[in-house]
Amino acid sequence: MRSEQPTVLGYMKSQPEVLDRTYRNKDVFVKPFVEYFLKNDIKKIIFFGSGTSYNVSNIAAYYFNRKYAGICQKPGFLYFGSDI
Repeated sequence: MRSEQPTVLGYMKSQPEVLDRTYRNKDVFVKPFVEYFLKNDIKKIIFFGSGTSYNVSNIAAYYFNRKYAGICQKPGFLYFGSDI
Protein backbone atom coordinates (compact mmCIF):
# COMPACT_ATOMS: atom_id res chain seq x y z
CA MET A 1 0.00 0.00 0.00
CA ARG A 2 1.35 3.42 -0.96
CA SER A 3 1.28 6.15 1.67
CA GLU A 4 0.54 9.63 0.34
CA GLN A 5 0.84 12.96 2.09
CA PRO A 6 -2.55 14.55 2.79
CA THR A 7 -3.36 17.57 0.63
CA VAL A 8 -6.19 20.10 0.53
CA LEU A 9 -7.23 18.72 -2.87
CA GLY A 10 -7.23 15.19 -1.46
CA TYR A 11 -9.46 16.27 1.43
CA MET A 12 -11.81 18.04 -0.99
CA LYS A 13 -12.07 14.96 -3.20
CA SER A 14 -12.78 12.68 -0.23
CA GLN A 15 -15.51 14.92 1.27
CA PRO A 16 -18.52 13.18 -0.33
CA GLU A 17 -17.40 9.77 0.94
CA VAL A 18 -16.51 11.07 4.41
CA LEU A 19 -19.79 12.99 4.77
CA ASP A 20 -21.78 9.96 3.65
CA ARG A 21 -19.98 7.68 6.12
CA THR A 22 -20.37 10.24 8.92
CA TYR A 23 -24.10 10.63 8.25
CA ARG A 24 -24.66 6.86 8.09
CA ASN A 25 -22.88 6.52 11.46
CA LYS A 26 -24.36 9.63 13.08
CA ASP A 27 -25.89 7.67 15.96
CA VAL A 28 -22.39 6.70 17.11
CA PHE A 29 -21.57 10.40 17.51
CA VAL A 30 -24.92 11.96 18.38
CA LYS A 31 -26.83 9.38 20.41
CA PRO A 32 -24.65 9.44 23.57
CA PHE A 33 -24.72 13.25 23.60
CA VAL A 34 -28.51 13.41 23.20
CA GLU A 35 -29.05 10.70 25.84
CA TYR A 36 -26.90 12.62 28.33
CA PHE A 37 -28.68 15.85 27.45
CA LEU A 38 -32.13 14.32 28.00
CA LYS A 39 -31.21 12.58 31.28
CA ASN A 40 -29.81 15.72 32.91
CA ASP A 41 -31.21 19.14 33.66
CA ILE A 42 -29.13 21.06 31.12
CA LYS A 43 -29.77 24.81 31.21
CA LYS A 44 -27.29 26.06 28.62
CA ILE A 45 -25.03 24.72 25.91
CA ILE A 46 -22.17 26.71 24.44
CA PHE A 47 -20.59 25.58 21.18
CA PHE A 48 -17.40 27.29 20.10
CA GLY A 49 -14.79 26.97 17.43
CA SER A 50 -12.51 28.69 14.98
CA GLY A 51 -12.77 28.56 11.19
CA THR A 52 -14.65 25.47 10.04
CA SER A 53 -15.45 24.40 13.60
CA TYR A 54 -16.96 27.86 14.23
CA ASN A 55 -19.27 27.33 11.25
CA VAL A 56 -20.24 23.91 12.57
CA SER A 57 -20.90 25.41 16.02
CA ASN A 58 -23.40 27.79 14.42
CA ILE A 59 -25.19 24.86 12.77
CA ALA A 60 -25.24 22.89 16.06
CA ALA A 61 -26.56 25.91 17.99
CA TYR A 62 -29.27 26.45 15.36
CA TYR A 63 -30.35 22.79 15.65
CA PHE A 64 -30.45 22.82 19.46
CA ASN A 65 -32.27 26.15 19.59
CA ARG A 66 -34.94 24.86 17.22
CA LYS A 67 -35.34 21.57 19.04
CA TYR A 68 -34.88 22.77 22.62
CA ALA A 69 -36.17 26.38 22.55
CA GLY A 70 -33.19 28.66 22.90
CA ILE A 71 -30.87 26.59 25.07
CA CYS A 72 -27.77 27.62 23.10
CA GLN A 73 -26.04 30.93 23.07
CA LYS A 74 -25.07 32.13 19.62
CA PRO A 75 -21.38 31.30 19.12
CA GLY A 76 -19.18 34.36 19.31
CA PHE A 77 -15.78 35.28 18.04
CA LEU A 78 -12.65 35.15 20.15
CA TYR A 79 -9.89 37.50 19.08
CA PHE A 80 -6.26 36.95 19.94
CA GLY A 81 -3.57 39.48 19.24
CA SER A 82 -1.61 42.41 20.53
CA ASP A 83 -4.26 44.95 19.45
CA ILE A 84 -6.75 43.83 22.11
